[in-house]
Amino acid sequence: MSHIKQKSARKSRSKRIFVIGCLFLCIFNIVDFFAFTASAATTTQARRQAPTFILKSNLSDLTSRTQVALDWREQSFEVRFDLSQQERYEKLDLFLSAFPEGQVNKKSLIVLTYNDSDPIVLRGQGARFDAHIRLDPSRIRKTNNIIKIKYHAPSGENCLTQDDGKWTIDLSRSKLVARVHSRDRKLQISEIEPRLAHPMTSPKRVAIIAKGKQAYALEAILAQGIALRTFKQPQFQFTQTNADFVVLAGTHSQLRAHVNSKSMLKDNMSLVFVDSGLRPKLILAAPTEKQVMKLTKAFASHHLSNGRTNSTALFEFYANASLQKKSVLNDSRYKLSDIGSLNISPTWNPHPSFLDFNVEDAIASSGELTLQIGTNPNTNAKSILRVSLNDQPLGYTYLNKKTKKVSFNITQGMLRPSGNRLSVNPEYIYNTELAQKQVQKRKQCATDTSTPGVTVSPQSKLVLTVSTPTPRSDLSRLVSSGAPFRQSVHTLTNKTVTQTSLYLTAKRAKDRVATLHFLAFAARQFGPQWVNANYINALPTDMGFDQDILI
Repeated sequence: MSHIKQKSARKSRSKRIFVIGCLFLCIFNIVDFFAFTASAATTTQARRQAPTFILKSNLSDLTSRTQVALDWREQSFEVRFDLSQQERYEKLDLFLSAFPEGQVNKKSLIVLTYNDSDPIVLRGQGARFDAHIRLDPSRIRKTNNIIKIKYHAPSGENCLTQDDGKWTIDLSRSKLVARVHSRDRKLQISEIEPRLAHPMTSPKRVAIIAKGKQAYALEAILAQGIALRTFKQPQFQFTQTNADFVVLAGTHSQLRAHVNSKSMLKDNMSLVFVDSGLRPKLILAAPTEKQVMKLTKAFASHHLSNGRTNSTALFEFYANASLQKKSVLNDSRYKLSDIGSLNISPTWNPHPSFLDFNVEDAIASSGELTLQIGTNPNTNAKSILRVSLNDQPLGYTYLNKKTKKVSFNITQGMLRPSGNRLSVNPEYIYNTELAQKQVQKRKQCATDTSTPGVTVSPQSKLVLTVSTPTPRSDLSRLVSSGAPFRQSVHTLTNKTVTQTSLYLTAKRAKDRVATLHFLAFAARQFGPQWVNANYINALPTDMGFDQDILI
């Protein structure tokens, strides 16, 4: 009897263990299911979340200045810049580098504001410093953001004087860095060129994807059109992986599988439009390959429209200005207004004013620069205006007259085929008596309105002469203007006549990229001179000798 009870008890215990085991197994499966569901949801959410990346730029790129001095005369400086609205800004940081010159008081302050924010006080202790300042991203504007940097009087003093020395802001070592998320929205056509040209958003890697029989030619022309718009020459590639900006060109049927905005592929319409997505993508689409080529050449030679739309048509390009980088000068007489303008800001520490230009026959060229100069009554007669060409001094003149005309010789060998820079830089001397009065009025802090100023008339002249012209095929002409391969204009009809063929020999992707880099560099030197050339992949057997060929 006891044996039967013992056996029954063992069976009952086994059943309980089995039931408990089943319960644990069910609970484990339920927990695992919810954990998997949560993990899947998190993964999906992470995939949908916009990627995070960094935008940054030196302040020197935003201001075109490497340094700026703050002293008792010029106490503040403003950095003005625009920011793209394609991104959502998570963080905005300023890295500021400055060093003192002269007897800078250890108690002197650098005060910074950003878009009317509360003042941020930097205590330099009279020594070089590098500061990391977190700016409020909620204050970001689409245009006209302002960072104001001011040299403030030392604690206990009412104002700065000549004895307080100066702080030099090293803009080349200072940076603006933003941490951003992309927004899934279409850029407007008017936003493309500012984005490409801005130091913070200009792409470092551009993917060029062209379709059809003319793909190599389209790639070559697109590379020139992109390089003429970007802040610096980008790297090119043929896949979208890791690209900062994508350009696609082809017919409607060739692009349909690669475009999100398929409604833009309309019949009989040649359009440049911005595709939807997190990554900026520019599409050049037309019904036929011949029309695609026309559209691509228009894109590479003319600015995009300023319309607040997502697309622009072929005919709209020719109503816009041409993409021309620099003036190309030859054996002639020029007004400065034909080249650019020399505007000098009316401040105590003005930034040098520049003119950039190319010279077609630089090796054989010399010249004379004649400046018409005017000064305001506050300019000390001991102040000077320095003039230089390509970092070589041409000379200087004293600013001792209300108006004066002065000439500088440009000897043969000083000019370059491309990248010539004419610079004028005033150096003002302060009136000692006024300086002493300012020191005496230290407690009164009277405002000094005696800011000097100098102007250079746009009627000033630059005359270039050529002694013995170099051959038409000289490499210096190629660098300056693309000659002899640039497009020519018929003297009677005034129509562009293409007498140039560019033979694209590269077949491997690596060699094709090198070709694009060369063509992009050339475009940045002398503009879209090669856009309308004939791009060929093989030399025709019946080709005559009535055209120039670049291989």
